[in-house]
Amino acid sequence: MKTIMTFSGVLLVLAAIAAIFYGGYVAIEQVWQLFMALDATLRLVALSSLVVVLLGALIIGGAIRSVAQGAERARLFDARLALYRGLLEHYENLLSAASASERAQQASALESLQVDIALLASRQIMDARQRLERAIESGADRDAMQSGFRRLVVEMRRDLGHRTLLAGTGGITRASGQRHEAGPQGCQQVGT
Repeated sequence: MKTIMTFSGVLLVLAAIAAIFYGGYVAIEQVWQLFMALDATLRLVALSSLVVVLLGALIIGGAIRSVAQGAERARLFDARLALYRGLLEHYENLLSAASASERAQQASALESLQVDIALLASRQIMDARQRLERAIESGADRDAMQSGFRRLVVEMRRDLGHRTLLAGTGGITRASGQRHEAGPQGCQQVGT
């Protein structure tokens, strides 16, 4: 019984497809006959109008696609920006934590971001983050941790599209308790 239903369903779908193709063929034939019945000048005008309409549709379709892609890029950028802000905040708190319980709390908060990191972060961000995590876990000196933190910030800025980055101490060592103002002294331009 089931095979009969399946067979009749397949036949019905094939018949519908054949009817659609036959209807399309008849419609195109009718339009072609009407087109050929026109005067040569009118045929040229109709053909020119058709070309203009098709080009206009292609241009408008391309613009709509471009806007949709721009909106998707903006949504992805906003999601990455929120993730990176959260990561920086957690690492700043982790690096400036005074007690082991504060460090454990920040480490568990960082664990909650694992899925977002895997989905949104670039490979360079993940590598810089792993280097910083290793420096923190191994109990490296403060300078090594700050260097890893600065590297993470630089990679985040690069991932967000910054072309020229300030390397050095310009404003990204807040976790050490020091606040350096970004400026030309002591900073070098790094092109990406």
